[in-house]
Amino acid sequence: MIKHVVLKIEGHVEQQDCRVTLEIGIDNQRPHIEKIAYLPANPDLARAIQEHWQDKYRQAGSPCSRKQNSQYSRDLNSIRGLLKYGIDYRIKVKRILHDGQIKRLKECQESADVVEKKFQEWIGSPSFQGLELCLREEVSQEDDIYITLRTDDRDIQKLPWHLWKFYQRYQRSEISLSPLVAARSNGSQRVPYPKVRILAILGHQDGIDVNKDREFLENLPNAEVTFLPEPKRQEINDKLWEQAWDIIFFAGHSETEGETGKIYINPDESLEIKDLWYGLRKAVDRGLKLAIFNSCDGLGLAQKIDDWQIPIAIVMRELVPDRVAQEFLKFFLDRFVQGVPFHLAVREAREQLQGLEGEFPCASWLPVICQHPTESLLNWEDFYQAEDSTSTSESAFSSVESDIVCDEKNEGKKKSVLPLWKPSFYNRLVLSIFAILLVGFNEIISPRLSLFFNKKGIFYVNELYRKNDEIDRSLYWRKAKFYINLAFILDSKNPKINNNLGYIYEDMTNLDKAKYLYELALKSGNSSSCNSLGRLSIIDGSYERAAKILIHCHNLVKTEEKRFRVLKNQGWLEYERQNYLQAIDFLTRAIDIAPENYEGYCLLSLAQDKLNKTDLAIPNASKCIEFSQDKYALRSEEQQWRQQNLEILEKTQKK
Repeated sequence: MIKHVVLKIEGHVEQQDCRVTLEIGIDNQRPHIEKIAYLPANPDLARAIQEHWQDKYRQAGSPCSRKQNSQYSRDLNSIRGLLKYGIDYRIKVKRILHDGQIKRLKECQESADVVEKKFQEWIGSPSFQGLELCLREEVSQEDDIYITLRTDDRDIQKLPWHLWKFYQRYQRSEISLSPLVAARSNGSQRVPYPKVRILAILGHQDGIDVNKDREFLENLPNAEVTFLPEPKRQEINDKLWEQAWDIIFFAGHSETEGETGKIYINPDESLEIKDLWYGLRKAVDRGLKLAIFNSCDGLGLAQKIDDWQIPIAIVMRELVPDRVAQEFLKFFLDRFVQGVPFHLAVREAREQLQGLEGEFPCASWLPVICQHPTESLLNWEDFYQAEDSTSTSESAFSSVESDIVCDEKNEGKKKSVLPLWKPSFYNRLVLSIFAILLVGFNEIISPRLSLFFNKKGIFYVNELYRKNDEIDRSLYWRKAKFYINLAFILDSKNPKINNNLGYIYEDMTNLDKAKYLYELALKSGNSSSCNSLGRLSIIDGSYERAAKILIHCHNLVKTEEKRFRVLKNQGWLEYERQNYLQAIDFLTRAIDIAPENYEGYCLLSLAQDKLNKTDLAIPNASKCIEFSQDKYALRSEEQQWRQQNLEILEKTQKK
């Protein structure tokens, strides 16, 4: 269930007060909340955002600039000429930073700080606070929230809405842009197909490396990608008409002139969206759902979203450095194909770009969703229909006469087969009684006995943590294993027993057997085994598999304690992937649920230490050490975390 929040902003921030209409609905239902507020005209904010993007950002991010001279004018219609004299496109930034460039980076960051301050003052206007209070009352931090910002003011579109305090507090939310007025989409559902069909247009490549984009797309699961490297206009048009597409992807140079977005498809040709209008509309009619423009200054491309009616697009607000474009695509696809909802996959990928902002300022400001107002959100599984792997041959369901077989030498001929043994009435009676007793044992006695043995085994597992003597612990492990094995023999389909036996084998370092048992339990929807399987995948270094499993675990857990463990393991996974900001996010959410559990503090301090946030890491390291005194209660990785936290505290004490 997704809370859909619509903020319709009518007016222009530079010239007049903006009327803001709030609508809140659930999924695709009509809104049940409507409220009106106002945001004041703010010429200073409009001027700050214009100067930031046009002057400070472009000076810091690009060695190129437009050059107005006679030769430029003569070459205006030549793409080679435009690139020769400098144009705003997806750029490859020089690796050597000179003093002048370092100064420009600093000025860009200072400009961003000014924009943020003015934006916070504007969005914090008293005339808007009643509306925001209403919004906070209607949603909770656990809700999936999709915020559609409907406006035609380019300055409002370019504001850093991801810095809005409401948005930052509600971490399962994301913002998209839509026009104020939109016609109803004519898109339709395509014929089911077992693969996601992607048309990847790799445009003019001068100075950038689109091969990275190609590599990411080639490795997508359940995808069928058609690549068009530096194509001619006719090639693109033909492909749009040729078949149904789910996703269209463009990488290369692009720009916005005035209100018009252009993409450069080869060294000699550029296209506006209107040049492909009929082809795109045909693709939408056949079920096209998503367009990704991993190129520069895409707001002009998305400005006509109502005309060409692609349901959802991802664009870049401004010119984007080559590495930033590549990293965003990698982060987004990594999450999206693993089952993370579309809006959260975009948010997490965009936020992960913050790690590049020392070299590429405002990188996390660039990606933005543009959505047709009448369309709903997507998941990766929505794009394809898995092939039916459970189909069974017709003969498996057909009845066969017991006295007829097919002669192998004479196909089609039938002959009679006499039974080998025909039991007497007395024998049939004895067999029937035996079968009834056996069924009764299996259906009534066996499950109860298995639960008794399982309970007995769990008793010895719990006793382990009261024993400090290694000999006693070994004895108790053997007893626990013996009783839970008996329970497994009597009822091998019980997910709790499978999970417990998996736990026993895991602690005895037989990880292969532990995984097998966890997988058996998971097939029955056991949330504990799901989390344990995810944790073992982290230990193995199978990070993608771990991410997919842990996302699935959220659908199974029913208690806050188990949700804590899933979030903790997601934080551990991101820590191992060196995504420290994302790790901190998961771990903070885990600690909010169960502040008494030491694992969250142990990992949180390690992630904070990696980001040199020592003042934040120290108190969490202290809690880790305080809460994890019993070494027998710690798993091997937890013992390692504890030792690392001791080292953090010792390091700070020496200072």
